[in-house]
Amino acid sequence: MEYKKLSSFSLLCIASLMAFRLQVISAHLSKEMNSRPPLTTHVLDISSGVPAANMSVSLYQFTNGKWDLLKESITNTDGRCQDLTSRGSIPSGIYKLQFQTQQYFERRNTSSFFPFVEVVFNLNSQQEHYHVPLLLSPYGYSTYRGS
Repeated sequence: MEYKKLSSFSLLCIASLMAFRLQVISAHLSKEMNSRPPLTTHVLDISSGVPAANMSVSLYQFTNGKWDLLKESITNTDGRCQDLTSRGSIPSGIYKLQFQTQQYFERRNTSSFFPFVEVVFNLNSQQEHYHVPLLLSPYGYSTYRGS
């Protein structure tokens, strides 16, 4: 197959369009990153290979020697909670997410070992995004700091 040579003008136009497209994509990604809530979670049921939809999740903050409930939520069809905190910053401190795993597995007629899972973590910067995923099966779980 024979390719035609592009003129300098054509190359300049293509380069300009590509540069413009890059600016649009960068602006979109920057806006999306800045509009994320400071704390999110994602629950994946690794025993079935699907997101853990409709799981109750609670957010607590440790203050004055006790846990204060801040927010209760339910994972969406993708297993995500993105409404645990409002847009903007969250104060530094010790927090915990409590996942109601037994209720989730009971709805699937599956017995489980853990009635709930609590993940305790430090939030050290009001400028960062914190993502706390939970990989779950009826008899085990794993978590980490995601992005």
